[in-house]
Amino acid sequence: MTTKIVPRTYMPLMTVISELLFFSVFKNFLVFLYTEKATRNS
Repeated sequence: MTTKIVPRTYMPLMTVISELLFFSVFKNFLVFLYTEKATRNS
Protein backbone atom coordinates (compact mmCIF):
# COMPACT_ATOMS: atom_id res chain seq x y z
CA MET A 1 0.00 0.00 0.00
CA THR A 2 2.81 2.40 0.78
CA THR A 3 4.27 1.98 -2.71
CA LYS A 4 0.92 3.06 -4.17
CA ILE A 5 0.50 6.02 -1.82
CA VAL A 6 3.96 7.51 -2.38
CA PRO A 7 3.63 8.18 -6.15
CA ARG A 8 0.14 9.61 -5.67
CA THR A 9 1.37 12.16 -3.16
CA TYR A 10 4.64 13.02 -4.92
CA MET A 11 3.50 13.19 -8.54
CA PRO A 12 1.27 16.29 -8.09
CA LEU A 13 4.02 17.93 -6.05
CA MET A 14 6.54 17.41 -8.86
CA THR A 15 4.12 18.74 -11.48
CA VAL A 16 3.41 21.82 -9.37
CA ILE A 17 7.14 22.43 -8.87
CA SER A 18 7.86 21.99 -12.57
CA GLU A 19 4.98 24.31 -13.49
CA LEU A 20 6.23 26.95 -11.05
CA LEU A 21 9.75 26.68 -12.48
CA PHE A 22 8.46 26.94 -16.05
CA PHE A 23 6.25 29.92 -15.13
CA SER A 24 9.11 31.75 -13.43
CA VAL A 25 11.43 31.17 -16.40
CA PHE A 26 8.70 32.27 -18.83
CA LYS A 27 7.99 35.40 -16.75
CA ASN A 28 11.70 36.27 -16.62
CA PHE A 29 11.88 35.84 -20.40
CA LEU A 30 8.90 38.16 -20.92
CA VAL A 31 10.42 40.76 -18.58
CA PHE A 32 13.71 40.50 -20.46
CA LEU A 33 11.98 41.05 -23.81
CA TYR A 34 9.99 43.97 -22.39
CA THR A 35 13.11 45.67 -21.00
CA GLU A 36 14.96 45.11 -24.29
CA LYS A 37 12.10 46.75 -26.21
CA ALA A 38 11.91 49.64 -23.74
CA THR A 39 15.66 50.34 -23.94
CA ARG A 40 15.59 50.23 -27.74
CA ASN A 41 12.67 52.66 -27.97
CA SER A 42 14.26 55.18 -25.61
